Amino acid sequence: MMARQSRIAPFAALLVSVTASCSSSSSSTPAAQGNDAGHVVTDSGTGAEGGGPITETGVMVDYETLGPVVGLTVTDNGVSTTTDSHGAFSLTVPAGTKVLAPVVTKTSYSQLLFPDATPSGGLVDYGTNVIPDSSTYQFEQGVLGNDMTKALVQIVVHLASTCKSAVGATVTVVKPSGAAVSYFSATGLGYAPGKALTSAQDVQSPRPVAVVYNLAVGSQVTLSMAHPTCKLTPFPYAEPGHMNNGQVTTKASEPGDVNAALVVQLE
Repeated sequence: MMARQSRIAPFAALLVSVTASCSSSSSSTPAAQGNDAGHVVTDSGTGAEGGGPITETGVMVDYETLGPVVGLTVTDNGVSTTTDSHGAFSLTVPAGTKVLAPVVTKTSYSQLLFPDATPSGGLVDYGTNVIPDSSTYQFEQGVLGNDMTKALVQIVVHLASTCKSAVGATVTVVKPSGAAVSYFSATGLGYAPGKALTSAQDVQSPRPVAVVYNLAVGSQVTLSMAHPTCKLTPFPYAEPGHMNNGQVTTKASEPGDVNAALVVQLE
């Protein structure tokens, strides 16, 4: 186990439909963890509000190496594309699309489900996102000792300009009972049994800072988040071209293969 300390997974969820609403107690200002787009995009001004088609863009990188992953299939609302040599993707969904929820797949990688979002412009930029290979995700399941009939949801933090870092943030599961939270360390072993951390660490963006696990399939999950100096941005809030609704919806698949994330923002 110790020899594989660095093998931890990001976004993870299993056979679960989750709605997570977060509330904040005091807020904070720790160090750099944001929505690093890794590419430049320009909004045409058409799309959700203008009635035209909606283009979704983003970059996919490997969880461990943070290098680009080529050949991932990205699908949303019946439209598919593949990531290029830079890990970048661009797909255009039909005008009138109400909910955006890209799904990312590739053999030897776990399936990644993006959080649901509502388009607010013609160009939606998801920034840079990590995806774990299958063995990395399976290793995380084992280290956590997660019941494979239950689910995991990873917590990814974006930062507004007024908050400098997620370090020191704490996540509490308000409901359901029985769910647990573990935090990721900078070296990746922070969630290991017996080595539990008590708050978010200086984890390199865009990796998640924490994982909620042992969630009953289909449960409604309510979380609260506190930070020494920053506060949690209430849902829904604006991200480039879309509104983050604070909702994670996953679908049934083979245990250990489906991944999802709850994205929150500190300000």
